[in-house]
Amino acid sequence: MRELIVLNYSMDDSHPLLAHQFDIANLLARRFDHVTVITMEGPSFDIDNMEVRSVGWLPGHNIRNIWNLYRVSIPILFRYRRASVLFSHMTDLQSSLIAPISKLFGITHYLWYAHKVKSKYLQIASYFVERVITSTKGSCPVDISKVISIGQAIDQNAFKFNPRTPNSHLLRALHIGRFDPSKNLERIFWSISDLRKEFSELTITQIGAPSNKIAFDEANRLQEKWSNGIAEGWIFIKPSVIRSQIPKIISDYDVFFHSYIGSLDKTLIEATMCGIPVVTTNPEYLEEFGSWSGLENVTLEKEYLSLTQMSPVGYSEEIQRRYRISVDRHSREKWIESLVKILSSKHLDQGQER
Repeated sequence: MRELIVLNYSMDDSHPLLAHQFDIANLLARRFDHVTVITMEGPSFDIDNMEVRSVGWLPGHNIRNIWNLYRVSIPILFRYRRASVLFSHMTDLQSSLIAPISKLFGITHYLWYAHKVKSKYLQIASYFVERVITSTKGSCPVDISKVISIGQAIDQNAFKFNPRTPNSHLLRALHIGRFDPSKNLERIFWSISDLRKEFSELTITQIGAPSNKIAFDEANRLQEKWSNGIAEGWIFIKPSVIRSQIPKIISDYDVFFHSYIGSLDKTLIEATMCGIPVVTTNPEYLEEFGSWSGLENVTLEKEYLSLTQMSPVGYSEEIQRRYRISVDRHSREKWIESLVKILSSKHLDQGQER
């Protein structure tokens, strides 16, 4: 029996940030005989060959959370200890608590982690898990010998290729992401402000809410500081949306601005897959796709100016080249195939031993 245990944070298909965890769990359920999901929030339920057991994780209730995590997970790990693999989906804290137990039970444990921040929980978990799986080689700050990179998991059927042309009229800029300090939204606002001296109709729309109290306070400060831009109608601030709305939203804009210096954000690949040019200083994206300016030290302003100065033919060819890279390296089909191959390797080894 090919039994898979999945540890994730949410099984809510309408979650603005984590709905993809629900999708991934369902895709994995199609490729394994049975899947048990240990999820942090939401209700427990059974569907087809998948059972979902909720921990009821509440931020700030540490003792209660740890007790519930062990209460739910240990019986599951023990029950399937001889015929299972454990896949933790971006749950470094919970994985650090469970990994020693899965190791004790002889369960092969893989952790997906795609973030530049080397959390103390990731460090603990990395000692016990078989491998850490990530999107790109620069998206996981642990010993490279322990890391496997398999790209992002973007549904190309949802994010359909519909390129903008001509490139001289890329005036409706978009950023989708948390309204957090790490996203460097003020850097984007300053860039748009400077570029408006030449492109007076250029606007920027930010979609996404702050993720915590500190970010909420910073978002309020930024909105107050840039209140003139908001009042003048070239800065638009909108709340988070459910993931199913993102393809349509991207298709309504001309160019995607981004200034997060860290791991490769999914929204960058989603915009590229839709044929929307991405203006970013993100090193991971620039390494994969290249820059518009060809400069070693890029800025948002120089990237945008270079983009608008390209010939229509050159622009079209580059948009299509980037689209092909996004599909070849980051489509959901490729990602799930790579992940299943890794997770199934234990079962294949067991079959050879028998």
